[in-house]
Amino acid sequence: MPYTKVKATSYRWPVPIRTAGDGGVQIEETFDAVFRRVTRPEMQQLADKGDEQLVRGVLIGWSGILDSQGEEIPYSEAARDELMLDQSFMRAVIEAFYLGVNGGKAGN
Repeated sequence: MPYTKVKATSYRWPVPIRTAGDGGVQIEETFDAVFRRVTRPEMQQLADKGDEQLVRGVLIGWSGILDSQGEEIPYSEAARDELMLDQSFMRAVIEAFYLGVNGGKAGN
């Protein structure tokens, strides 16, 4: 199949989040992130500025994130910044982003 230069400015990618549960159990939940496509130089610039700037620069939407009442949390910069305080969220988003841009498959 011939390579076609991607015209889309974003893509949806599954993000598994693993958090610690009682008794040493790892709990895995998943949401779909919408990542902005970036060039290699832009990705490097964002990465050089740290994890927070990388996530702010590439995470532009999501679905499947619920509040404690089971209601969908709509994407907003404020909601993103609040979730960025959670180490598990940050680790999962960064891993998923790099997996996507490096041609990996979710679940590897």
